[in-house]
Amino acid sequence: MTSTVQWTPSQRGNSIGGVWGDAPAGFGSFLAIGGAQTVGLVFDATTAQNLNFATVGGQTRILDGPILTGFTLSFSLGILGGGSGATACTIEIGVVPEADAANYAFTTLIPFSRNEEILGSFALGLVPELPTILDVSLVFNTAQVTQIRSLVTSRSGWSGKLALSIRLTIGNALEIQEPSAHPITLDTTQEIFFNGLIGGPSGPRQRYVRDARFGMPALNTELIRDGDQPSLFVRTHDWDEEDPEQEYRPKSGEGTVDDGIPE
Repeated sequence: MTSTVQWTPSQRGNSIGGVWGDAPAGFGSFLAIGGAQTVGLVFDATTAQNLNFATVGGQTRILDGPILTGFTLSFSLGILGGGSGATACTIEIGVVPEADAANYAFTTLIPFSRNEEILGSFALGLVPELPTILDVSLVFNTAQVTQIRSLVTSRSGWSGKLALSIRLTIGNALEIQEPSAHPITLDTTQEIFFNGLIGGPSGPRQRYVRDARFGMPALNTELIRDGDQPSLFVRTHDWDEEDPEQEYRPKSGEGTVDDGIPE
């Protein structure tokens, strides 16, 4: 069973000339992208998470941390003035690979200075010139979702924060806007997962656990000991065979010298 939860930024701002600045409170124009200017957005699940509890069969159960399987980033933007008109633009988004990401700050914690892993480039199409704005919804593909999960949200120390850095790679300077009708949002698709749930129609000796390789839910009876790393219990389709022992194979003629000089 899946659920969609909408997160809003707990921090938003940009870096101009290598110096970070938080965006002002409220709505309106506050982020500029282009040249040396980059954008940072921090989303905190704890400010929007509604899956802490769920009622199942008339009983309220505590849920484990959600398994995130989809991300859609939405915002509005336009080309800065200058009479250039609508322009084709492309942005690049990177994720800060930290389970407990600190907020952007000062001159050290600025976008694209935090060992970001690049998620990819996103073509925005023709972006109109302000005051006309374009509403954009960027759907992350399976590889990008897996990258975020492996680097951030599936780590045991995940604090609920996800820090995204944005920069312009093609096109004229942009300005992200946040009118009240179109706030910046991150819609997440989440798998509901009951950690340690025991019993049910399959029998009393079964329980739901996480596999040790990818942290995905599985019945304890579905896991097997991994061949390459016996300490891991994994799903059958994630099983990795034991690496063969390395065998030294000498090159032909190795250890001999053919220089015509008798022994």
